Amino acid sequence: MSSGDGDVGYIAGKQLSMADIAVFPYLALAVRFGLQLEPKFPHMALYYQKMLQLPSVKKTWPPHWVGTEAPKKIFVTA
Repeated sequence: MSSGDGDVGYIAGKQLSMADIAVFPYLALAVRFGLQLEPKFPHMALYYQKMLQLPSVKKTWPPHWVGTEAPKKIFVTA
């Protein structure tokens, strides 16, 4: 996901692909249920933030997720 110069790409390269469309919803759900990407997964955290900025993600983001936390935390990372 990173070219080493600080630029965060996508899952399969420099352009959005079906890999991102397949993976991101599961990542978003994991984050929703408590997966902490920072500090353990800094590149994944940057990727997650990059994906959140896409118009298609903003348009399809579940409205009840905006400004709220999941009712129960499933993932607990040490």
